[in-house]
Amino acid sequence: MITSALNYNFKDKTEAAYNLLNLLNIEKDSVISIDGSHSAIYRITGFDYYLKTDNALNRVADICDLFLSLLPEDFILTFIYKIKDTDPDFIENYRSSSKPPHDFKFIKDKKIEDLKSRIIRKVDIYLYATVKSFDLDVALQTSWFAKAGSLFKNRPNAIINHDKSIEKLTNFSRNLSFLSSSFGIKIARLKDKEIFDYLFKELNPGRNIDPPSYDEEDKNYTLRSLLSYSPVYVSKNSLSVGQKNYKLINMHKAPKGINTFGITQLLNFAAKYYFFNYTVAVSFFIPEQERKYKDIRTDANVKRSMSEATIGDYDDYKGLTETEVIENLLKSVAKSSKKFVDVSLSFRVEDDIKKDAETIIQGCKYFSNMEVIDDQLEYLNIFLSYLPGTQHLNFRKKTVSSKEAGCFFPLHQGFTGTSNAPIALLNSRLEPVSLDLFNNLLPAKHANIFGKTRSGKGFMMNGFLTHCLLSSDDIDIVGVDIGGTYEKFTRLFNGNYIDIELEGEYNLNPFPFKKDIVLPSGDYNPEILNFLSHIVAMMVLPNGVPEPNDYTIILRSISSAYDAMTLDENPTFSDVNNVLFNYKEGRDVTDKQRALLFGKNMFRWTDITSPYLNLINRKGTIDLSNRINVFDLQKIKDYPELSKLIFAIIKNLTFKKMYDRSRKVIMFYDECHQFLDDPEIGKLISFLYKTSAKWDVAMYSISQQPSDLLKTQVGRDIIANSGIKIFLHLDIDNVTIDDLAACGLNDKEIATVNNLQTEKGYFSEYFIKFGENSTVIRNEPSSFEYWLYCKSNEDWLVENKINQEYPEKSLKERLEILAERYPHGPYGV
Repeated sequence: MITSALNYNFKDKTEAAYNLLNLLNIEKDSVISIDGSHSAIYRITGFDYYLKTDNALNRVADICDLFLSLLPEDFILTFIYKIKDTDPDFIENYRSSSKPPHDFKFIKDKKIEDLKSRIIRKVDIYLYATVKSFDLDVALQTSWFAKAGSLFKNRPNAIINHDKSIEKLTNFSRNLSFLSSSFGIKIARLKDKEIFDYLFKELNPGRNIDPPSYDEEDKNYTLRSLLSYSPVYVSKNSLSVGQKNYKLINMHKAPKGINTFGITQLLNFAAKYYFFNYTVAVSFFIPEQERKYKDIRTDANVKRSMSEATIGDYDDYKGLTETEVIENLLKSVAKSSKKFVDVSLSFRVEDDIKKDAETIIQGCKYFSNMEVIDDQLEYLNIFLSYLPGTQHLNFRKKTVSSKEAGCFFPLHQGFTGTSNAPIALLNSRLEPVSLDLFNNLLPAKHANIFGKTRSGKGFMMNGFLTHCLLSSDDIDIVGVDIGGTYEKFTRLFNGNYIDIELEGEYNLNPFPFKKDIVLPSGDYNPEILNFLSHIVAMMVLPNGVPEPNDYTIILRSISSAYDAMTLDENPTFSDVNNVLFNYKEGRDVTDKQRALLFGKNMFRWTDITSPYLNLINRKGTIDLSNRINVFDLQKIKDYPELSKLIFAIIKNLTFKKMYDRSRKVIMFYDECHQFLDDPEIGKLISFLYKTSAKWDVAMYSISQQPSDLLKTQVGRDIIANSGIKIFLHLDIDNVTIDDLAACGLNDKEIATVNNLQTEKGYFSEYFIKFGENSTVIRNEPSSFEYWLYCKSNEDWLVENKINQEYPEKSLKERLEILAERYPHGPYGV
């Protein structure tokens, strides 16, 4: 028999707690309780209330209202919202996401060490769905009770009720998909073994012991006997279970009104004031509606009678107010399809329980005058109400309409990122965010990065590139740099940093060897020819405006130049130029005249006196077999025509990497907006963004502000075809709300972008839109990471000083010296 723990002295309550545990068995992914109730447990991934529009939040409230209104009267829903200040699973996911080469393992080891030293705010949301039944005979279905079947009556009915309860939970699971699809959240039902492990941790908190082996077929013991390893003690100030001390805070007075954010404020005490561990339990009970209506009507009549009884001039205004509230509730339910819902809400505080409990009690006062109490006489009952089957033991319930109750759903959770964690980040609330830039759920893996000068674009990208490279040996990186932002990264990983200059040693002939473009059919690869034709068009088209047959002339000229090559040769621009001068493919004189004009325009690039000859017009081509190839265009910035041509050639040179289906490629372009006003480059970039996804290529365009891209059609195509958008500090005077909206941001996200925080040498925030999800990342590097990714002139001066002081040291050793001496960079000196 279940004994009551309502009246007890403060002492060891292990036996009372054990007797109250309503846990008999686990079967078909359900908890079977001793009183015959059945419960399913779900793990939920929520969404960020702060970044949803008001319309979206109103829709959430309406859907929660509808969901409760459709819930049968024999159901109990309980949300368990857990907040912890550590997340070992996140760190382990990052650790196991890759095995970097031995020479670079120290980078990942340093990152893991840093993560372990930080507060990481972990949020876990669980939902219990309980089908009530107070017929003990239901439990006869289990083998354990079947052995004592002769003690009970109506076993056939018990089996029927059991099967019905299981069926109801199965149907409820299907109905949950409605919530999942409506909110864009993940809801997963726990399996038998997962339920067992979850309940074991709940009943044995803080104990470093493994749960006993779980055998679904072994029914010789009740579930509660398998799970109960920890004694329970209750004092006047706390409840102790195993190694944990708790305070239990209970809702005494419901908030007077809740806005579209629901109870999100109650879920963020730790983020707003200081970090501590606590759990919130919110239960929804659907009572028998007619009986509840009569009870409320009787209560209203009593309060009205008492309020009308006056002594002298005294009026019971409190009684009148409560009566008015009750009448409004009755009218609200009577006029609609709403239901009465009984709601309980409590907090379970651990660690520094006195201080943390006081923080919650005081914080609740600012939540629509909500009142909570340290419910000492109910500690054991409240603790047990955090378990399935005993939610009803929290007797402090408030009756509200389903519309009001829908606002109590605790679904707030920051974007957690991808399942794989090659890049480990923390958001502005210090919650973990895992990023896999090649995640298959993204509609496109391309990205736009916006930020004013010295906002930290290069610092952030150096971090992304480093951890992408460490995560897999099948990722290649090709980039266009302006001024050495990525030189340290490239040289650290033994990459190929190509400093472009007119008299340099590099040969940027864009034409692949013939063997690399010939298809099995003997034809030339049309996509490569198309790309080459745009490069030639940049050199030959007068005013950059093509006539209808121009590209046919250019393509035939390129093909003719290849026809004259062996498989191990590649043509030069001069070879194409000669074909144009002696064009024989034209249908009429007009084509030949047009080809001759092209040849003359091209000659200034290929003539022996051309300053560009050595750079772009030699046989052979640059070796890009290295995993990292970064081109710095800083020294040719004063040659805008050449810069644009080189930019286009670099794109073409990377085609071979793109066509290798066994590789993934990240291509980034610093200050890309400088090249978009050229129509031919625009076509090249647009073509790449629209087609390279099938090659597992991620294109990253880096610019100062959205208008740099939005002013051209190509730029707008780039934004439209990018699944990732990142915003650092912008020049607010030159960025409009319309610009940010054109990038797919809603009004809440726009306000967030305009209020990003930074402190030099310590942290910088940036906003990331990842598919349909978004969050604010707090980029707070360790001292070692700072010196690994930094690039400012002030940084260079300090680095150079250390390099001269310790020339014999390795790069890793010099970085460690810098981190120790200047933990916050030159800004902390």
